[in-house]
Amino acid sequence: MATIGSAKATLVNKIDTLTASATAKDTIYLAKALKENTTHHSFTFQGAWAATTAYALDDVVTTSGKTYICILAYTSGASFAVGSNWSLMAEKGTDGTDGTDLTSTLTTAGDVVYKGASALTRLAKGTASQVLTMNSGATAPEWADAASGGFTSSTFLDQGTLFSRDSANTLSIPDLGGVVDGTLVEVTATTKALNTSGNWDGVGSYETASNRAGKDFYVYLLSAGGVILSNSSTYPSGYTAANSRKIAGFHCLAVAVGTISGHSLTGYAQGDILPRSVWDRFNRPISAPEGMVLSDDGMWVDIYLPSASGNVLSSVNGGTIADGTSGNWHGYRFEQWFGDIGKKLIRQTEFVTASIGANQGTNITGSADPGTTGGHTDTAGRRMISNIGCEDMAGVLWQWSRDPGGVYSSGTSWANAYDGNDSGVAGQHYDVPYRARMGGDYNDGSACGSRCSLWDGHPLGLDVNRSGRGVSEPAANRL
Repeated sequence: MATIGSAKATLVNKIDTLTASATAKDTIYLAKALKENTTHHSFTFQGAWAATTAYALDDVVTTSGKTYICILAYTSGASFAVGSNWSLMAEKGTDGTDGTDLTSTLTTAGDVVYKGASALTRLAKGTASQVLTMNSGATAPEWADAASGGFTSSTFLDQGTLFSRDSANTLSIPDLGGVVDGTLVEVTATTKALNTSGNWDGVGSYETASNRAGKDFYVYLLSAGGVILSNSSTYPSGYTAANSRKIAGFHCLAVAVGTISGHSLTGYAQGDILPRSVWDRFNRPISAPEGMVLSDDGMWVDIYLPSASGNVLSSVNGGTIADGTSGNWHGYRFEQWFGDIGKKLIRQTEFVTASIGANQGTNITGSADPGTTGGHTDTAGRRMISNIGCEDMAGVLWQWSRDPGGVYSSGTSWANAYDGNDSGVAGQHYDVPYRARMGGDYNDGSACGSRCSLWDGHPLGLDVNRSGRGVSEPAANRL
């Protein structure tokens, strides 16, 4: 039997000379040689080839970008020659043509490489804000400026934090970005001083605090860049609905609070921003946000007692209070009208939370129906305002609640659940519970306060001392 070494050498030589025209005898010889080579062998890497060095079978060396295996032991001469001693194992590719070396293709940091028609091709880095796109022929990539209005949604709007009151007359505006008229507008966090005329749209002289008293204002994002303040609920003066976008708003205090020990709003002046009235896309009610503040329980509460304006109940300063004789408002009617605008009558628990900080144990100065909303003081000369900014919570008019009472109104009989003041509604109720009323009225003195409640009111009852107050759930959707 042939030795392993000689069989292997013979095998290698036969592989080197074997061609597609090999005979059957050649194939048999190769198979036999492979079979005889039954002992495991490993290569021995010797590094770069060296002259006058003894090399053994299976030694591996590198030279001139190639790797060789020794197939016949010998001592090398002065220069490398393949001869009968070496067999080629691997060879380096040509630089820059097959991906093994890109140093000649890529020359600058930020370059990219792509497969061209016949070779790897360099695409020089683009400029700031450019995007990678395909050329018009769809044959190669190229850099291009980002298209204006590239966002898929024309309603895109995002912000880093919430809008808030920075100080008495300054609004804090967070980092934000939004699409206006097809243009992405970005704003770095900043503030807007209400006393600076240049921050307004030029209508109303609202840089003067007294002109802001008891009013709602809005923040608009402009397609030209930046934001502007306005009293317009549609779009700012000098702009259009297309090139401006309403993104936030706030309400200003109607009458100075004065000094009230322990009160959240002590020292607040007329025209100051009410902190809890600031709203934006992340922080607003389901209903329209005008004339509302955010309560500690998460509900949005009307600042003022309701006023009827057309077919809508509004929370506005100086409005005529809707009550049992001024407009003939009963509990059911309040519920229906508030429901039409995304609000409901306040519950007792919501009333207690929202009214903390209001006058307790006193009623309005003069002990009479004021007729209009906002800015009142009690018999002790104290402003009638809660910690969050709700006016006339206690000691002005009773406020209907949506809480049912435990005493039934008419026994076991059917009765109309509507009256001549209602429109578009009918139906009868049976053993209907009374509805609660909260806060006390202008004659109730020491009984008035956050926990003052009366549970004997028929929901259709009409009285001059009965009004309501709207609340709204926080909105989950976005502007």
